[in-house]
Amino acid sequence: MVPLRIENPSSKFLNDIALSLPAGVVPADFVADGPFTISRAVLASDVQVFRISDISPRKVTTIYIHEPEGNHLEAIEVLNPSELGISVRDSKDRPLSPRKLIVIFALIAAAIYSAILGGFLKYSLAQLQPQLSELEKELIRQQKEAKKLRRENDKFRGLIAKQRLLLLARLRDYAKELEFWRNAMRTLIVCRGGTLETADALVEKITDQLGTLGTKSSAEAYETIRIAAAWTAEAETGTQPV
Repeated sequence: MVPLRIENPSSKFLNDIALSLPAGVVPADFVADGPFTISRAVLASDVQVFRISDISPRKVTTIYIHEPEGNHLEAIEVLNPSELGISVRDSKDRPLSPRKLIVIFALIAAAIYSAILGGFLKYSLAQLQPQLSELEKELIRQQKEAKKLRRENDKFRGLIAKQRLLLLARLRDYAKELEFWRNAMRTLIVCRGGTLETADALVEKITDQLGTLGTKSSAEAYETIRIAAAWTAEAETGTQPV
């Protein structure tokens, strides 16, 4: 919209102001903040003249001319200023169109919203920062505690393995001594005229009567000793068992 500001300092109505405007403008495109009348006389296909009258005395009347679609009004030409004794000044203060106003208001609202959101996020982060710091400290403490428990577990595991190793080694010695006495018994029976089968049968019977069937073979005990020794080495050096 293009503003046309008409100042009438006289005590009479101002009439017959001739305006030259391009084609496409119609009387319905004129609106004002005061009473006025308008008439149109078409001169050519691309230029037309409008005559404005009944401008109130001792008053400033502003008339707004709507720009037709695709036709920007650069300026309004007054054809008869000298006849009416008025001066014409080009006004650069054009009101913004509703579409531009909507865009400007949307940008302002977006800027205000961004500022409010940024302030809220900054405030929330400042409020949460102590809690985040405490959580970080607690996480570090838990990690240290977990490492400590792993070290204690490895130490306990090594201790158990050592004790088991000592017990199994002692049992191995007992098994060797027991095997010695079995062989001695077999030799004594054979020397007194018995057979080796008779000696083995007597040893088996004694074992069955005592219920010490686990003394028949020491292969399983040897394997257990090897595993216990590997556990002990792992606990002391941190290496994996073979």
